[in-house]
Formats: sequence, structure tokens, C-alpha cells
Amino acid sequence: MSKRSDRPEETDPNAIQQLKKARTTATTTLTKANHSPDCQDPDCDGCDVGEVEISFVQGDETVQPTAYELLTMAKEEQGNTDMARRLFDLALEAFETEQGKTGLGYAQCLVELGRALTVDESIREGYQLYAAVKTPTVESQLWHSRAALALARSIRQQKSRSYEELRLDLENSDGEIEDEVALDELVVKDQVSKEEQKLYKEAIGLLDKVLENHATLTEKELTLVRQAMHDMREYGELLEQPTHATHVAKLFDTLTRYIQLFPYENDDSLLTLWSACLLHQQKFANGKEKEEMCTQAEKRIQQAKDVYFAKYNKENASAWELYAMLRMSQSDMAEEEDQVLELFDESVSAYKKALELDPENEKLQEMLELLDGPTANDDDDDEDEEDN
Repeated sequence: MSKRSDRPEETDPNAIQQLKKARTTATTTLTKANHSPDCQDPDCDGCDVGEVEISFVQGDETVQPTAYELLTMAKEEQGNTDMARRLFDLALEAFETEQGKTGLGYAQCLVELGRALTVDESIREGYQLYAAVKTPTVESQLWHSRAALALARSIRQQKSRSYEELRLDLENSDGEIEDEVALDELVVKDQVSKEEQKLYKEAIGLLDKVLENHATLTEKELTLVRQAMHDMREYGELLEQPTHATHVAKLFDTLTRYIQLFPYENDDSLLTLWSACLLHQQKFANGKEKEEMCTQAEKRIQQAKDVYFAKYNKENASAWELYAMLRMSQSDMAEEEDQVLELFDESVSAYKKALELDPENEKLQEMLELLDGPTANDDDDDEDEEDN
């Protein structure tokens, strides 16, 4: 029996953790010539990382992780781009050895790499591999859907960056835009492209087909369905222009339909997702329709909080963040000044609660800095610098 067969399968989280903890790393020797392009420190002896070399041990022996184990470790390397990139490269090499460059594991790795490291070409290549499958399985269709949504998201992010850069060019020294005609033309140009529409509609078609038999899906397939649903939310939330309203309605109405296929009443994740759908859709509504969407969102948020607390005996950071967003939207809608301020303060307090529950969330930190000045974490950092 080989040494490898004694190890747990790649789906065993304990195996991944054992390998992660046992992993040792070494970087290239740094010299004065090894500098990052932006390094201006005259005393630096070298700061360029070089190629990351990785070895894995389990017990007293060196082992070689499977392709899926390498992929799992790569996805978990948040905040360490060099390590993640090297692990993705190793995973791709392993998948290529096991399956060739047309295997579905190789395609999945390309999509995951592209999502994690923002590499459009990698997502596109993975998407094309899934699209070329002649006899798709449920799992390959779900990954095809995820790849299509990931590619649509990547395209939209590029368009959004371009829009923001051009919009900033229209601002005067006071940060105001005087040429409203130019701004209107810019908004029109930021419409959802034909490629984006093709991709998200393709994803919906694939999910519709899979969910025709949702009651018979395996646990692994259901996990992929949920991931695809969250992918759809991520893409949809990038659509913010008035010209995007039809596409937002299509995406989030579809998501709501999917949620209702499952017993969502006792599922905090689905309730949170439904709340997010309503909160984004209300941005495109007016009057009574907007108020009703906010009311329904608040109901789902509270349900998500209650279910989560009953399950885990602790608060739900995501639900508190959505509650903060809801109160901010209601503050914008309010007409009386006292009510505006009360709702705004409640929103800030909810953001603080969410950050308290999820202190590493940079998005929440940035939001609070924008609304309420530096966060406690920033104050602590400043104090440390003063002490030094």
C-alpha cells in the first residue's frame, strides 16, 4: 500500500489543516538587488519576495498533497498573494498531471485562481473549458454557472473602475460635477454589456436546469448551488446605475425564486441572502414599493438574526451589516430631520456592532471611517506608533 493511500481524502478538513500546519516555506535569498519596484528605503537589504518554495510534511515524512488539497490551501491563503499564487500554480501542475489541461479539476482551479487573484484570463479559460463539456454532469453545470458569473463579475469590475476614473475627471476642484450632460453620457456608456448579459443569463439557464430536480441533489451539489447563488448576488450588487434596473430585477427576482425552493425559514444563510436581494432592489424603487421592500428586508434580517442565535448562541455579523445598510437607506428616505439623524445614528451603531463581531472585515472598517471617523483599531495603531 502506498504512503499516499494512508492519508485522508482531500475532502477531509482535518487533512488540510494538518498539511497547512506542517507546511514549511523558504524564499529566495535577498540581496540589495532584490527590491520591490516601489521600495525607497536606503537601508533595505532586499524586500522582493522571489519565488516561494513550499514543502509539506506529515509526522516525520515529506508528503505530496493532492491537487484538490493544494487548491483548498491556495483558497485559504487570504492576504498572502505570493503564497496563494504559488499554491495555485502547484495545484494547476497537479491537475494537469492527473487530468490534463482539459480536465474539470483543472478548469475549477483556473476559475478559483482568477477569482482569488483577479486574473480575468484565468477565469475565461476555465469558463471555456466548462462550456466545451459535451456530456455535462450536475456538478460540471454548476461550475459552468459559477464560471460564467465570475467572468461577468470580472468584466463589470473593469467597467466600474473605468467609469469611476472618467467620472473623477469630470469633477472640479470642489469635487462637484458641473457638466451634467457629460455625466449622463458616461452613465449611458456604463450600461450592462452584451457579453455580461449573455454570461449571467447562461448561468441562470444552467441553474434553472439543475434546480428542476432540487430535491434529489447531493450535499456537495447543494453546496455548489448555494455558492452559485452567492456569486449571482456578488455580480448583481455591482450593478448600480439607473440603466441597470432591468438586469437587477432579473437577477434578484431569480435569486428569490431559488431561495423559496428550499426550507429557508430556519436557514440564516438563505434569509440573509434574501435580505440582501431586497436591500439592493429597493435602491431602484420609489415610494410605497421602496418602503415595502425595506419592511420585508427588516423582517428577513430579524429572522436571520434569530435563527443564527438559536443555532450558535452568538450574533450574526452579516445580519448586523445588512441592518446597518437598511437603516442608512431609511435615513435617506426620511423627511423629518430628527428621524434622519436617528436612523443615521442607528446605522452607525449597527456597523460598529458588525465590526465588533467581525473585526478583520476591512470593508466594515472603511465604512465606519467614512461615517464616523477612525475606528478603534486605527486608534490603537496610532497609539502604537506614538509609543515607538
